Amino acid sequence: MLGASAFVINHRVRRIAAAGNRPDASDQREFQRMGLEKIEAAWESAGAVGLRMMMLLPQAGMQMMQYWMKLSAPPLAAGLFTPTSLAASQQAWLNGSITAWSELAKQQASAMSTLMSHGLKPIHRRATANARRLWYA
Repeated sequence: MLGASAFVINHRVRRIAAAGNRPDASDQREFQRMGLEKIEAAWESAGAVGLRMMMLLPQAGMQMMQYWMKLSAPPLAAGLFTPTSLAASQQAWLNGSITAWSELAKQQASAMSTLMSHGLKPIHRRATANARRLWYA
C-alpha cells in the first residue's frame, strides 16, 4: 500500500503542478475524483471497523467475564488455614490473576490489530486500484 500511495501522490502532485491555475476538463475530473475517493474510502473504512467491532464486542465481553471470574474466585477455600497455607493460597491467587491479566491483554492487542487491518483494507484497495489506473493512463 505504501508504494501504491507514493506513486499516486507523486502522479497527482505532478498533474496538479502541470495544470496550474487553469486545469482542463480531464484534470478537473481527476481532481474531483481524487476528493471523492478519499471520502468514499473513509466511509468504507469506518463501516469495516464498525462491523468488525460489532463482531468483537461479544468476544471481548466474554474475555472480560472470564478474567473477572478468575480474579473473583475466593483465594481461601473452605476449612482452616495455617499461616503458611494461607500465604501459599494468596500467592497462588496472585499468580493466577497476573496470568489472567496477561492473557486478556494479549487477546485484546490481537483484536485491535485485527480491527486496524479491517479498517485499512478499503484504503489499500483504493490506493492500489488508483496506482494501476494511473500507471496505464
